[in-house]
Amino acid sequence: MKHVKFLLVLMCLMALNAQAQTKFCLSYADYKANQWKSYEELIPGKEPDSIRVKYDGQDFKLRTSDNGVNNVIKKDVFMMSLEKSLFINQRFLRDEDGGILPVNNYLRALPYKGNKLLVVSYHVTLGDVLDLVNIGLDIALLATGHTTWGSIFLATDLLLTNDDLMQHHILYMVDKEPNAKGKYIMTRLNDAFMEQLLRDDPVTFEQYYGRQKKGDRQSAANILPILVKKGLIQDYHHKK
Repeated sequence: MKHVKFLLVLMCLMALNAQAQTKFCLSYADYKANQWKSYEELIPGKEPDSIRVKYDGQDFKLRTSDNGVNNVIKKDVFMMSLEKSLFINQRFLRDEDGGILPVNNYLRALPYKGNKLLVVSYHVTLGDVLDLVNIGLDIALLATGHTTWGSIFLATDLLLTNDDLMQHHILYMVDKEPNAKGKYIMTRLNDAFMEQLLRDDPVTFEQYYGRQKKGDRQSAANILPILVKKGLIQDYHHKK
């Protein structure tokens, strides 16, 4: 496992209107119906504080100085859109076997063709556990006031292009309504999924299987570029 050691802090480059740039939804059904609410509607009658975003190599922490707002973000919000980048709450997500994910906060999500959601999730392996102390990954993304969303999401999208980082992430898809407990059982983008996807595309099929090790092959680093190539997600590189 390669050690990933870098610290990235983004300071204010521009002031943006939070109401126009920050919004949330409470369910996958709301997302599909484009039923977003503005950040100012999070707690009726209360002006929400600015959000601080921190990424530690596994998940994203979205925090304000107000514990009441934090509690709503943690327990009730399904997904937040910050400067058009999506962050999905792991609280409502389950893996393909119905198990919880090895994270505690928000994950990056990408719109997938057909009103589906692609979720980029940290994947714990035995090697990760043994080597975790050596990673030294600490990426702090900070927004103060109603500012810097554009610069922040330049960084979060660039993270998706970092092979060392994405090698330790896998992909899921939210494509079904929640179960009786309100949890979304996601579809794992694994060999079976990719074989079905690429059954009529032998060139890209060979590209996918170009990585011999199963973990490398099923990593976000390998699959994300293929999904872009197939037109299933938009290019996640930041565009000004």
